[in-house]
Amino acid sequence: MRNSFCALLFLTLLFTACTGVPQKAKMNAQAPELSAKTLSGDAVHLSNYAGKVVVLRFWMIGCASCTEAMPLLDQLQEQYPDTLAIVAINSLNENKEIAAFEAQSKFHYPLLKDDIDITAKRYNVRSVPIMFLIDDQGVLKEVIHGELPWKEAQKIIMKYL
Repeated sequence: MRNSFCALLFLTLLFTACTGVPQKAKMNAQAPELSAKTLSGDAVHLSNYAGKVVVLRFWMIGCASCTEAMPLLDQLQEQYPDTLAIVAINSLNENKEIAAFEAQSKFHYPLLKDDIDITAKRYNVRSVPIMFLIDDQGVLKEVIHGELPWKEAQKIIMKYL
């Protein structure tokens, strides 16, 4: 039993070290990889959005300020589909709750599930809402904590487009 645990720990550490992906978010450094899935179970990676500015938003159902900005982000996604990718990650609600919210809202960007909080831990998410802006080279450039008036948040996003 002990040998199995040690072997598993060694393989996990080896895999993590060999990926070359940073495991903690740092400003002006390569953004950590996502560990989130679509509601149908497909893995999503930052490389899916190569060459685009990524707005990574952590949110939850029941948080009014989390959901208020989502339609506004959707408008930006529709305006800049070739240069912008909005990605909304939820680690707090159940898949069926997120699916119902998604069906009602019909956003043009994915609502992802971070089942075991790996992405939230990599980005040091302590509360929602929080947004991370990743430039088109995959570098973390901005962190927007909590509630920020939409005009200000939009201005920050727009300077990277």
